[in-house]
Amino acid sequence: MLNQSEITSIRSFNRNYTKLLGILNKKVLDTPLSWTEGRVILEIYFNQDKTPIEVANHLSLDKSYTSRILKRL
Repeated sequence: MLNQSEITSIRSFNRNYTKLLGILNKKVLDTPLSWTEGRVILEIYFNQDKTPIEVANHLSLDKSYTSRILKRL
C-alpha cells in the first residue's frame, strides 16, 4: 500500500507529465469535456461531500479556474 507522500509524488509527476505532453488541452474521448473537466467530475463523483475549494486543492487547480469549470458544468 502506498503512503500519502508516495501518492502525492505520483500525482505530481502525472500532472507535470500531462502538462508537458499537452494532454490537458485535448478532449476526453469523443466528449466536449477537457481532461481537467473530466478530473473535476470524477473528483466530485468519488468525493461527493467535498466543497469546490476542496476539489481545487485536491486536484492542485486554481480555485478561480475550478469555479469556472463548475459553472460551465
